[in-house]
Amino acid sequence: MVVKDISVALSGPPSPEPVIEIPTEPIMENQPSTQRKLQQMLDCIHDPDPRFGIIGEYGMGGVGKTTLVREVNNHFEKDMARGLKIPFEIVIMVTVSATPNIQGIQNEIGDRLGLKDNRANALFKALKKKFLLIFYDVWCKLKLEDIGIPHPRTHKGSKILVTSRSKDTCTDMGARKTTKMHPLSEAESWILFSDVAGEHVAADGIKVFSRKNCWKL
Repeated sequence: MVVKDISVALSGPPSPEPVIEIPTEPIMENQPSTQRKLQQMLDCIHDPDPRFGIIGEYGMGGVGKTTLVREVNNHFEKDMARGLKIPFEIVIMVTVSATPNIQGIQNEIGDRLGLKDNRANALFKALKKKFLLIFYDVWCKLKLEDIGIPHPRTHKGSKILVTSRSKDTCTDMGARKTTKMHPLSEAESWILFSDVAGEHVAADGIKVFSRKNCWKL
């Protein structure tokens, strides 16, 4: 029994799952613009050019950035479930918010890595692997060294995806490639609205009113 306990202790904690599925609303087939944006983002992430280690995605609130970045995360989880090899050893998504808490961010990353020590030095050592970090809802510049994150420019193969309402915030974070998330087109908005509200909105008596107002939502 003692020998078994010692062997368990020496083996260390189990390796974290490379990627964990995040619940999200699926991108519908009738939203081609969002599907194109997802593919564009995945192409940027797969780009081996080290100059594009940090990627920025920006757009006003409510245009679908949350769904998009969750789909990015889940894309790699689906690939693994199909037995495909993904280009990262670990994928981590962290919500930052308007008032970032560095210790909270460290705890979120450290918990995913299975660490007991979530300080910057420990995180830096644990992230000496190919990683994809998704920083969601960033409002101001975060210093990677303060958190304990190796810079992708010197840690080839790793990527950081930053989402924000502001392009300037993305570039302040070091993103050399940024793309803008646009609202759905009027046609896509109407299809989505009809799917959510039900077929009755297409009735002759309310269709014009409904279509005019769904575009404002």
